[in-house]
Amino acid sequence: MEDISDVLATKRWWRFRTTPSMWANFLKNKYCIRAHPAAKQWASDNSHSWKYLTKVRKNAEFHMVWQINSENCSFRWDNWSSKGSLANLAPGTYKNLKILVKYFIQNGEWNINKVHDILPSSMVQHIMEIEIGRSTSPDKIYWDLTQDGTYSNKSAMQIIRSSTPKEQLLSKGKEVNAVHKLVIQIAPIIICWIIWKERCPCKYGNQKKFNLLKMEQQVLWIIRAAVSKAFPSCNISLPWAMYCDTMLQLQPVQKITIVIWNKPEKGSLKLNTDESFIKENGKAGMGGILRDDKGDLIMAFSVSTQGKSNNYIEAQATWFGINWCVQNGYTDFCLELDSLIVANMLKEKRANNYKMNNLIESTSQMLDEANVNTLHCYREANQVTDYLAKLASSTNIESYFFTFQQLPKGAKGPFQLDKSQMLSVRTKFDKANFFVS
Repeated sequence: MEDISDVLATKRWWRFRTTPSMWANFLKNKYCIRAHPAAKQWASDNSHSWKYLTKVRKNAEFHMVWQINSENCSFRWDNWSSKGSLANLAPGTYKNLKILVKYFIQNGEWNINKVHDILPSSMVQHIMEIEIGRSTSPDKIYWDLTQDGTYSNKSAMQIIRSSTPKEQLLSKGKEVNAVHKLVIQIAPIIICWIIWKERCPCKYGNQKKFNLLKMEQQVLWIIRAAVSKAFPSCNISLPWAMYCDTMLQLQPVQKITIVIWNKPEKGSLKLNTDESFIKENGKAGMGGILRDDKGDLIMAFSVSTQGKSNNYIEAQATWFGINWCVQNGYTDFCLELDSLIVANMLKEKRANNYKMNNLIESTSQMLDEANVNTLHCYREANQVTDYLAKLASSTNIESYFFTFQQLPKGAKGPFQLDKSQMLSVRTKFDKANFFVS
């Protein structure tokens, strides 16, 4: 219950900071006239509502990232660096509470001399890489735990919930399949609910004792109903011992799909791109290849880069490949990538992920200027670029290839298979349909 209370308080803090309202204005005028909301401390004569907000404020502010546009956010207290407020990162620097970010920006770019004067050199390089948006738009706050930047209670619960002995006990079981995983998740909640339902008549009504047989049957029936709702094709019958034995033997149905790299139409070209991102060390690479209607190589690239997610690196690789084609006079080609998310972003010309907005807009603008058809393919039809991207992430070398002989050894095999129109087999497990092994 305490975790739920903290989640709801986090949601109130998000609305207090992002949504204009009479309630927010009242709190700001009462507590934050002389102090920034992130700096104001709770005092004994303050309301309990403000006490709960200040309790969750530190965690909430860390994940509320400001996108700099009009440059009116607080330089010291707002988290525009995506690493936290400067008051926490560099507590001994520049204690003017009212200084804004715009003081350190000149003509749409960071004033490196002013930044160097007050911040340690270790932070200056990171700040220089922060993008500055349009000054005509207001600064925006994004919740960095979700793709679209909007707050959700689910993401807040992940940062608030502590690992209690009870949770550790419930998480010891290893899930065998999706049905088993669902039962492990819902069983404790259902058991607690049935106990509560049975307790109330005993304490406040005329019931003398718990009806254990009835409680057991209710738990089993609700679990079975939940599983049937989530997996209609999974029909397991009681009693419970048989139910458990059958559940542990369930295996998802395997689906097999034939995949082939399709050559572009006669007289046209095809550009394939892909990414490689190693989350543990932050290394990333982009790979791409441009081929004609016979499958012959025109150009391929293997370039290292930087990023924080697979989708961002995928979009970078797409932008890089399209930009090279346009600059070298190739304006009529087909673009193919194995990320359905990025492909849909390019087709819709907008990104649900706030961190990718500028990149997608720039790529979409190039697509509009050229005659490009964007398609999605399976990764089995994108093996050449997959190897080139992995090569770049592991070697940190920028390479271009213009003949088959120049291609690295690991890319020559998949290239020849694509050119010969050899079939690949794609296997996937259908987690909604099962059979008893």
